[in-house]
Amino acid sequence: MRFSRFMYGPANILPSQLTIEVWDYIFFPEKSYPSSTTDISHATLDRLRNEFQYWYPVDLRSSGKDLIPNHLTYSIYNHTAIWPNHPELWPRAFRANGHLLLNSEKMSKSTGNFLTLVQAIETFSADGMRFTLADAGDSIEDANFEVEMAEAQLLRLYTFIEWVKEVLNINLVDIEEENERRISSEDNTTMISSVINWIQDKLHLSTSSDNTNGEFTKQQKTNYRTDTKYNYYDHVFESEINHAIQLTEESYEKMLYKDVLKYGFFQLQIARDNYRELCSESEQMNLHLIKWFIEIQAILLSPICPHICDYVYQFLHPGTTIMNAKWPTAGKVDQSLIHSCHYLMNTSHDFRIRLKSHITQQTSAKSKGAKTQPTHATIFVTRSYPSWQIFVINELKQLFLLNNQSLPDSKQLAVHFKDRPEIDKKYQKKLMPFVIYLKDLFEKSGDITSLDRHLLFDEYQILQFNQGYLQRSLNLEKIDIRLTDGNDIDTTTLSNLDDILPGKPLVYFRLETSVL
Repeated sequence: MRFSRFMYGPANILPSQLTIEVWDYIFFPEKSYPSSTTDISHATLDRLRNEFQYWYPVDLRSSGKDLIPNHLTYSIYNHTAIWPNHPELWPRAFRANGHLLLNSEKMSKSTGNFLTLVQAIETFSADGMRFTLADAGDSIEDANFEVEMAEAQLLRLYTFIEWVKEVLNINLVDIEEENERRISSEDNTTMISSVINWIQDKLHLSTSSDNTNGEFTKQQKTNYRTDTKYNYYDHVFESEINHAIQLTEESYEKMLYKDVLKYGFFQLQIARDNYRELCSESEQMNLHLIKWFIEIQAILLSPICPHICDYVYQFLHPGTTIMNAKWPTAGKVDQSLIHSCHYLMNTSHDFRIRLKSHITQQTSAKSKGAKTQPTHATIFVTRSYPSWQIFVINELKQLFLLNNQSLPDSKQLAVHFKDRPEIDKKYQKKLMPFVIYLKDLFEKSGDITSLDRHLLFDEYQILQFNQGYLQRSLNLEKIDIRLTDGNDIDTTTLSNLDDILPGKPLVYFRLETSVL
């Protein structure tokens, strides 16, 4: 089709009128209206200048990594050449990404290793595709879309939905039947209002944001706490949720979508699982907190999985949509509580591994027979390092300063600590493992002060408070927790206490025969 030469823009400006002076006035804030060289009205050029200033600068230029050495680089050259005195008009950010692999291989029709968007959506759904693509990676390296991973992600999302329905005591069959009955008996306006009210009543949800015990069913009151007094586990979970809100928002702003899923889904789901595991029959989960978690989880994930999250959100707020929900504001984050809970979960996991090893050793030491399950355990905790370890820590700090704020490699450290008179010979076998442990600790944290191992919580009190959980987790009748000052041998259990470190307690298992 040939466009007519008489078709102009809404300002009816001819190409011949677009002189250099006109363009200068539009693009450069310091230029004055060129009254002597143009017949375009002042108001029209002001509209063009305002339009340009509205869209500039470019907030983000997203492109493939293959355009970095040419197109994207010259884009920077062009902007700096045109506006050398106006850096505020230069592009604010560039985002380059790699190509997409399918099952770790390049997509190719000739090999059959390819997947169209239609096929992918029909197989994994739109939300499943978006979830898997977000988790595939954000770096300049090629992202990898794995079919098995996509199936696993779909299962995670499905499991989350089913758990929400279980918690909220939702029977979708009843809702659908009621919906059909009301459609056949009422006009649209009355029917919609009636169905919403019925769903709210069926799900035991109020239209307000305030929750009361009257909202919960007998089953919910039996399975969950409905009071507003938070215990230790509630406060930990609350801090985990607030921390997830904070980290997820930061990741969205940085366009790190893999991190969005890390903080806004995977770690948040782990926090929910830990909360569920820690709460015993006497310390049930708080339903107010669980419902808040469901809402936050839905909102945080909604930019990536909008359909599923809107589906879940309407369980909590019938007749509304998550598209109108406000982004949550992160509340107080108590890092000491979060660290204490992570310590507890990691320690209990370590104890379970040691228990399994203990049972295996006890069984192999005896003749053929059933495995011997210990009944009791003693946990030894220390708040400080023994003198020889304090010496090692101070030496590493000095080496850090002398070595340009880094630690020497392992071979150099072995030479440095060899035959040191400050360290008793009986500790020589444990010296280098301890040095390597501290070196790894420093490399993970990037902070030399982490070697002091000052915990943000009282390790002894945390273990004491969670004694019941540890007994259930290890299937033991009783656990004793002792605070030690680092004596070599505990005379009661004949346990060697040299390996105890702050944050790394020692457990001793034993079998005590009942007198009954």
